[in-house]
Formats: sequence, structure tokens, C-alpha cells
Amino acid sequence: MRKIRPDIVLGMADLVLDQKASLKRVEKMGDRTATWTQEMMTGIADVDESNPEAHQPALFAPILPVEKELQSLYLDQLQDEWESQVQGLVVYNPSSVSIVPESLSALPRASLDEPSNPEEVLRSVSLGVDILTIPFIGAATDAGTALDFEFPCRLVNQQEPPKSLGMDMWSAQYATDLSPLRGGCPCYTCSKHHRAYVQHLLSAKEMLGWVLLQIHNHQVLDDFFAGIRSSIGKGTYEKDTERFERVYERHWPEKTGHGPRYIFFRETFCTNADNQTESGVINSSPMGLANPERISQHTRISTVKQTSSRTCLCLIHLPVLVTWKRKGLRCRQIRAPATRLHEASNPLQ
Repeated sequence: MRKIRPDIVLGMADLVLDQKASLKRVEKMGDRTATWTQEMMTGIADVDESNPEAHQPALFAPILPVEKELQSLYLDQLQDEWESQVQGLVVYNPSSVSIVPESLSALPRASLDEPSNPEEVLRSVSLGVDILTIPFIGAATDAGTALDFEFPCRLVNQQEPPKSLGMDMWSAQYATDLSPLRGGCPCYTCSKHHRAYVQHLLSAKEMLGWVLLQIHNHQVLDDFFAGIRSSIGKGTYEKDTERFERVYERHWPEKTGHGPRYIFFRETFCTNADNQTESGVINSSPMGLANPERISQHTRISTVKQTSSRTCLCLIHLPVLVTWKRKGLRCRQIRAPATRLHEASNPLQ
């Protein structure tokens, strides 16, 4: 903290993931979280004493994602002894906001939950969350999706189908579209470029395409949260949320492309004439998987190519299947230059 000087420090919590904690384990969670919170306060105080003129970071104390009664000792200590040293709270589930003690209810609340769409963001805000992480903005950009929603949204005919949350810019329908990604959007992408240019950049695997999409998508989210604040100030948040749920689809449009950070991990299985299976791991980048002749959409084991007495089978963890040939004791790749196969004396080790 001395070197980074963050604005906010999130206190550490002892959590149990992917399984239900026993009562004894929950008790330890509260004790350890209290100890770590105390140590964090001491660390911040030491930093302040070493450099009194430096900016003091705000400490957000964690609220455990368990029932209020099971962490009552920790919550009592938080509000009785540490209230003056805590500037905010961090929750791991938006529903945990309901167990925040009354004396701490005025503090800002950050959620480390990961909402998957705007509806879940609106739900978290309605539960009392003030600060959220928005992982879907990066996922949408990587998928080549240009966000296209607003809050509060305009009234539409109830007989009209729900609107999509975004546009798949990989689609060929935008190849000659000279309009901005969203009409009236003030972002750099919409002010300087059009849909056809972005679609061309994605098709050419140019990094600039995803950069322009990310600029636009951040602007859409900025406007979205500005609308949330305005709606809360006007007292129409619940009504506006219901309208948003009627106007927009809940799920994202189906993606047809992958972003520059998207890495495929697949495992191959080769079955020889004696029905003995050999396996190996292949890592590849999507930049080399552009040949449609060698890519098919499957998610289960499929027979790809049969050469001599051996058949190559691929188990794909992600829905892209690349064909491979089997020749003697070696495997070679067919038209996927960016993919490397680890070869050894024993094939596909």
C-alpha cells in the first residue's frame, strides 16, 4: 500500500467456494475475517504515520455471504469497535446487503459478484449495491458485440419483439452499413467511424476493431449508469427497471467470432487399430483458425479423419474443432498455422 497508494482497499474475507460450509467452518470464517480486517486497519494506520501528507485509502470491510446470525460476532465488532475506521463495505452476493447493520447502512457497498447482463446489474442496484464489477463488457467486446441499450429506455409498442442488447459486428449485414454503431452516441468510435469499418477490422483480425468496440461499449455503460443515477434521483427506478425488462432481451446475441484474447484448449485422443487410446494437449490461438474448410462446430467427440489404420478423435472443450491427420508415429497440422502440437517419441504425449 505504501507504493501503490490505492483509493480503496478491499478487506480480505475467508470464504468457502463451490460447497456449503459447516457451522464450525462458518465460525472460523468469521474469526479469520475479523483478524484480517484488524490487520488491514493496522497496516493502513502504519502507512499514514509514515507519510501523514499522503492520500489515505478507504477501507471496505467484507460482509460474509452467510446468514446474519452466523456472523453476528464479527458484525457486532464491525459496528461497535471499527465503525470509525471503515469507509465502505464489500459483499460477495448482492443479497448480503440485507444483513448490513443499521449503523453501517449509510456506507457505500461494493459487490464482487459478476452480473452477466444489464438486468442483473439493475437487480443488484435495487438491492442496495453502489459499486459493481462489470465483466460482461470485456466479454462482449471480445465476442465482437457492440452494446446497444439505454436506461431509462423509450416506450415501445408492447406487441413488438424484445430488442437485442447488442449487435454482432462479425455479421456480413454490416459490411456496407455506413451508419454509426448507435445513433447519437458521442463516443470516438461512433463519431469517427461506421459499422462497415468495424466489421472489416474484425474480419481482417485487426486489433483496432476490438479497441474501437471497447471504446464504444464503455460509453454505453457510462450512459447506462448515468441513467440509473438519474432514475433513482427522480424516484422512478422501479418503473424504469420493469420497462427495461420488457423492452430488451435478457440474453446476449449469439456470437459468431472470437476476440484477440480468446485461447482454445483442446485435448486429442487417437485410437489405433488395437483400440488403444493415446492422448495429448494442443494449445492454439484463434488467429490461425480462420480457414472454414478445417473448422466445424461441435462440442463432443467426433471422428475427424481416418488415415491408414488409425482414426483421430478430438474432444473439444470449446466449440471449435480443427481437423488433424495421423501419419505413422507423428501428427501434423492441416491449415492451422498458429496451432502447435507437442510431439514426442510416443505419439501425442
